[in-house]
Amino acid sequence: MSAAWIGRDGSLFRKMRAEYLRIKEELGRRPSRLDMYFRSDIPVRKYLKAGWLSWLDKMSDLTEEERSWLGTPAEEFLIDVERTSMNKAYKMPTIGSLLSGGDISKRVSLETIGRNLMDFYANTPLHQKDLRDKSNREWRSWDAGKFADLARRNPVHFLSKGRFFHYDKTKEVFYLDDSLDQYLSPALAEHVRDILDFRTASYFKKRYPEEDQCIFCREPETELLCDNELARAFLDKFPVNEGHVLITPKRHVETYFDAAKEELAAINDLIFKVKEILDKRYNPDGYNIGVNVNHAGGQTVFHLHVHVIPRYEGDVEDPRGGVRNIKPGLIPY
Repeated sequence: MSAAWIGRDGSLFRKMRAEYLRIKEELGRRPSRLDMYFRSDIPVRKYLKAGWLSWLDKMSDLTEEERSWLGTPAEEFLIDVERTSMNKAYKMPTIGSLLSGGDISKRVSLETIGRNLMDFYANTPLHQKDLRDKSNREWRSWDAGKFADLARRNPVHFLSKGRFFHYDKTKEVFYLDDSLDQYLSPALAEHVRDILDFRTASYFKKRYPEEDQCIFCREPETELLCDNELARAFLDKFPVNEGHVLITPKRHVETYFDAAKEELAAINDLIFKVKEILDKRYNPDGYNIGVNVNHAGGQTVFHLHVHVIPRYEGDVEDPRGGVRNIKPGLIPY
């Protein structure tokens, strides 16, 4: 093990290892790069000094397939993506265009990259801060073809100067180097997705430090109803019904399934306290309690938040089905 990892007395490595194991225990699974970025008190760059695979190897936390990547183009490719330079975030959705359905493709059309780039910016206000230059400030009027042209001139062009990405100008296809063919698998795709998520979060936090990335990491803008050591409950700024409350963990946690058991217990405790407060204040006739998880589940702010929504007789014409109304066609009555 090199001095770069250990430090003079081995203290750096011991601290990194202890932090990694703490987070692993909290999660109940092996941490990802993104987990370490949000949860570790030690800068994630320390863990990536020789690449994330190298760190996992030191922790004896590699799968058999991942271990077979060590010293191969697969490991070098992941390190290349971990370290790729960025003046804009364009490279992230460009590389992400190779990912689909849990797999990683050998090639992708420029047209697909254009659509992915457009979605990356159109769907996330924070990402839009990247499009303020004279050359792109009119992006709202662009179609996918215009974004594809941006991709061709910028991220595709610069990524293709390296070893692992290439571009066929005639066919307008962006593709991976042949040396990676035998390694293209769901496991590799998962690592690439983790890198892109981590690099995107890190880029926007560093690039726009004046912006608190997460609105739920701030103190609530509305009335704080109650809190405890690990969670807080406050009125929703855009209530569905009078008394609509959000309950969030104080630590940044993306989804319900990423929270520690103690945080879920703290949230559950506040649900009951919130009910007591709302019962006295608004005297509702019922409640909906729910959590959105990931894009497909309707989540738009990626900090776990539980909705507690008071319901009142007559607030909708027919309340039967409750949360099933997210897909009305599924209600059999």
